[in-house]
Parts: sequence; C-alpha cells; structure tokens
Amino acid sequence: MFDKRSTYEGYIRGDIFFVDDSTLHFREFIDVETDEERLMYVYQYRSSSKMLIFRYDNTGHHRKLGLSSYPHHKHEGRESNVIPATAMDLASVIEEIESMVQRNALAGAQLEFKTTLNYKDQGKPSAEILKESATNLLRNISLIHEKYNISKEETSTLLLPDLKTIAEIADHLKDVISDVSSDLNRGLSITTQIRDYAKMSEIKPGDEAVAIGFLLRSYQDRYRQGFDRIGINYTVEGPEAAVVKADETHINSIFSNLILNAKDALEEIESGQAKEITVTVEKRETLFHNCCR
Repeated sequence: MFDKRSTYEGYIRGDIFFVDDSTLHFREFIDVETDEERLMYVYQYRSSSKMLIFRYDNTGHHRKLGLSSYPHHKHEGRESNVIPATAMDLASVIEEIESMVQRNALAGAQLEFKTTLNYKDQGKPSAEILKESATNLLRNISLIHEKYNISKEETSTLLLPDLKTIAEIADHLKDVISDVSSDLNRGLSITTQIRDYAKMSEIKPGDEAVAIGFLLRSYQDRYRQGFDRIGINYTVEGPEAAVVKADETHINSIFSNLILNAKDALEEIESGQAKEITVTVEKRETLFHNCCR
C-alpha cells in the first residue's frame, strides 16, 4: 500500500509471504524530493507460527543502549535482544530471508535423507534393505520350489529378471542417496557459513580495504595442486584493482570455503567432462559484486 503524504513524501507498507509460510511485514516513510531518503523503516520477519525471527528498524527508542549504529538496530529472535545493525533496505532484507529459507530447506531435506540412511531405525540405508529383501525373496522362492516341486526353469524365467532389476535399482539408489546427502551437507555448510559471516558483519562490520580481485586470484596458486589433480580450470574475470571494505580474515574464509566446496563438487564429476570454476567481479554503482559459477 502507498499513502501519499505530500508532493515528495509517502508511506509504503505491505506483506511478503515466502514458500515456507514465513512472512515479512515492512513499512517505509520516504522522501524523494532530492534523493530517496527513508525517514522511517521497519522490516519485521516472522515464522509460520508468528514467532519473531528478526526486525530491523530505525526508531529512536533504544538510545540508552548506546548502540554504535543508533538509531539503526535489529531485534533478533526476541524483542529484548537488540543488536547494532547497518541501515537496511527492502532488497537487502529479502536477500537475507532468501538465504535463511534456503538454509532451512536444505536442513529439512538433510533430515529427510537421514531417514533413508537409517530406514526405520534399523541401522541400514533403505537401498540396502531393499536389496536384502530381494535376496530373501529369492531364497523363499527356492524353498517354495523345493516344497511344491515347481520347475526351476519356469521360476527363473518369471522371477529372476525382476529380482535382478530390483537389486540393480537398489545399488543405484544407494549411490544416488549418498551423493545427494553429500550435496545437501555441502550446500548447508555453504549457506551456514555465509549466514554466520553476515551476522558477524552486522555486529562488527569490517572496515579494512581488501583487494578482492587479488584475493580471488591468489586461490589459483594456493589450490593449484588440487585443481591440477582434478583437472579444474580456475579463472577470475573482472577488474584486478577491485577493492571492498570488509574484515579480510572473514571474507577470505568465506570465499576460500566456497572455492573448496566447488572443487569438491567438481571432483565427483566423471572424467572427460569440463570442470571449471569462474569467479566474476563486477562493479555496481559504488560496490563490487562477486559471483561464482
């Protein structure tokens, strides 16, 4: 909803619903006379059960806390947990939520896959139990043959092809489940690391001038042995002189983990297929944008 207050001022509010039934409620009071200035903002994110996950706002009622980012702050998890935060906008908040939703989805999928790795608490993967069941079925068919004197040739013709298919599918499922479980663990690890870095940056934003282009290109030499062994072509595209403000230790940890996770994923690809890691550095307005494919 947009409520025009004057020629240049307006009040915007709305709700955004996400796939996991969580909700973002936002309010902005903006002035666009000279530049888009948000005189007031509130971004409140709640779970499907209406529990507060976080709220960003710039109301001035927490002056006594002496926050370094006053009046900008964040309520995290509960109303009373107020921490410093940079001035947020709707796009940044949605990006943060998307990361959380993705991480939660990965965690949920991971739990579901764990049930296949320990089917009904039997301590065995479902694929292994399927294969054992096929073997037991074959054994029971043999007993039936002996008891009722059914022709072995007839039994083999009718049943063995299907039993063989079941066993092959069980082996295939075992490999697929193992691979997907590994991918989920890797994806959850990546999103958790990025989220942890984001939370750390909210509390203590880095202010070091980090030569991001040089840092990203340094991984070529740092991980050359692994890249060469797997056959990975690692390249960095974009300006070499790109500089961002960040905590160098933290940002190095994030990017090195992303590169190593990409390397591990490519190692699982069959030989003969192209294996590339390309990182692109792009300048967008006054910020550098990093993306990896």
